[in-house]
Amino acid sequence: MKRIIANIFFAAALVMIQLSFVNGLPFFLSSLNVVLTAAIFVLVLAGLETALWWPAAAGVLLDAFSFSPFGLHTASLAITIILASLLLDNFFTNRSLYSFLALSAASLLVYELAVNFFGFLAHYFGADRFPLVYNRLFWEVKLWQSLSNLIFVAVVFYIFNFVSDKLKPVFLARK
Repeated sequence: MKRIIANIFFAAALVMIQLSFVNGLPFFLSSLNVVLTAAIFVLVLAGLETALWWPAAAGVLLDAFSFSPFGLHTASLAITIILASLLLDNFFTNRSLYSFLALSAASLLVYELAVNFFGFLAHYFGADRFPLVYNRLFWEVKLWQSLSNLIFVAVVFYIFNFVSDKLKPVFLARK
């Protein structure tokens, strides 16, 4: 029970950091998704059961402070964590930087697709005004957002690797 409360507290704290600090950073640093990155790290290090508390806590807070339909972020985060868990269990065999980058890239793609899909559904059924802007600038922003998130994941990976020995910085282990 203490672990669940601690995870909910840390997820809520990261949402507050995301909304109050990260979103105010200049350039493409403001597009970092700290909550999703932390949820992926929790998934890899603690497992699916612990990681599913993050969409519950972080998603509800993100939905509460967002102008999008309520539940959009919670559902998108939950789908992303479940699909990332499936990828982690069935595709990635180690905890290397390359695995983290690939898992993070896939998770960012799934999250963005889920947010845009659910937003499109809400717009289509008239539940909310969701800006559907798909032009060249939209895709450039998404590309820079993905690159900045992957750089952030690599930095966090190396910081965590320096502190702990649960992760491997190389792809192949030498014998």
